[in-house]
Amino acid sequence: MRTKQWMAVMVLVFIVLLAACTEGEKEEEDNNKETGTAEETSAEAADYPKRDIEIIAGGGAGGGTDVYSRAVARELSDILGTNVNVVNKPGGGGSVAAQEVATAPADGYTLLPTNSDTQVNMATGKSPNYIEDNVFSGLARMHDDTYALMVKSGTFANIEEFIEHVQENPGEVSIGGTASMGTDELTVAKFEKAAGIDLNYVAYEDAGQMHADLAGGHVDVLLEEPGPALSLLEEGEFEMLVIFAEERVEEYPDVPTSVESGWDIVSGMSRGFIVHADVPGDIKKILEDALEQTLETERYQEFVESQYLHLKDGWMNSEDYQSFLEEEINVYKDLSEELNQQ
Repeated sequence: MRTKQWMAVMVLVFIVLLAACTEGEKEEEDNNKETGTAEETSAEAADYPKRDIEIIAGGGAGGGTDVYSRAVARELSDILGTNVNVVNKPGGGGSVAAQEVATAPADGYTLLPTNSDTQVNMATGKSPNYIEDNVFSGLARMHDDTYALMVKSGTFANIEEFIEHVQENPGEVSIGGTASMGTDELTVAKFEKAAGIDLNYVAYEDAGQMHADLAGGHVDVLLEEPGPALSLLEEGEFEMLVIFAEERVEEYPDVPTSVESGWDIVSGMSRGFIVHADVPGDIKKILEDALEQTLETERYQEFVESQYLHLKDGWMNSEDYQSFLEEEINVYKDLSEELNQQ
């Protein structure tokens, strides 16, 4: 009887020891896999970049995304020591370019420049929600541009007079913006809700035509960034009634902000870069650092000031930008649903 009990104990001990050895071998195998992956990633990063990098711009030559992308590409070429080329893929409000990057190899050689319409497209279904689906991840936000309400000079004395006029003529005052169901229209919707007014939104495909229509009296007011209309502002043809910001802008000290006017809207056109989510982390870090260095170069700072992109600090690192993208998409989802229900 004792012999049988002793044998049972020995068998049990053997099973426990065998399980422990097996688990140890598995852990060692897993550690080797992790080490191999890290070494492989580091090797890729050490050799990066070894060929040209492409920025896939979702707009035609000469447009805002194209001009911004080329300015960044010039600096990245110097910083990374390789050619960084801008390839224009217009169509679908940027969705064609997004699809191009989503299907490209996840090796860090294909970048997508973003603006707020990138998030709107994902929120409204114009393109797949690449952020929610973990196809894209943010590299960095470079700028957060500032929106303003612009009118032909002499039309209204101030923002209060404009609001009073709109309240007296609901739905009759036209406001121009670029694209339908894009960032501009959704920002106008937020403004209408906050101010308790009803405007008639007019969608334009081209900012130049939008400016011409305001100058010609074919539209009453524009939602626009100062940069694209800078020459018209400096010549005194256009003036700003309000800037959608928390604090007054140094260059326009007499223009009130949306926040001081009682509307918690600080909308603008954000601009950044994203890549395929599966790009190795070390390579993402190289690109993120290079984008941050871009902001510090003298040539790029001159570009930023010429486009009035310096009115507020827009930089976000990859982690913060990823969170920003996720939050923006959710905000635009809710807003677009509200608009569709009206």
